[in-house]
Amino acid sequence: MIVFGLEEFKGAYIIQHLDKLEALLDKKDRGEISIEEFGQAMAPFMFYSLSDSIRICVFFENYMKAILMSERMIVHQFASERLKPLGKRQSKRPIVNRYFVKCHIEPREISEQTIGMGTMLNNKYQEIIKLPEDVLAIVREINSSRNELHFRPSIAGEYGRSTIADLRRLNEFAEPWVKKAVEASRDCRV
Repeated sequence: MIVFGLEEFKGAYIIQHLDKLEALLDKKDRGEISIEEFGQAMAPFMFYSLSDSIRICVFFENYMKAILMSERMIVHQFASERLKPLGKRQSKRPIVNRYFVKCHIEPREISEQTIGMGTMLNNKYQEIIKLPEDVLAIVREINSSRNELHFRPSIAGEYGRSTIADLRRLNEFAEPWVKKAVEASRDCRV
């Protein structure tokens, strides 16, 4: 799960081109690039904005679900009417997998649908997942922005120094997982 998410995260245009974005902002600040040239150079960042947000969120959604599963939490929603009260509790806080036995949950009572990213970003879930506060704030903002795109009359990209700093921080968070994935793939080949 985490490896797939990492591939998506690292495949985001803005993650791959952070240095280029920073150089563009530097040129703009120094007056070395016209507004038209700057707009043209920013076009790919604007074009990939939504898909990049989705790619970044895929990593964090998969990461959080992997952490929850490693802590023996249920990540799938409940499908049966009988389990509706448990489903309501699950939307507010994690449910330990021992409920499968305690509540005699049958496989047909479990949905293919998993809990959403917004749910996993709430405080009770974060007590288990433990994303660093700065990373959590950035991911919440990206998730919120991604969800609001459906309601915006137009998309106006806002890329600045804080965007670059935020994305570099997310990249720092993801990097140790990249190293672990590489090591694990090496270990599998031996």
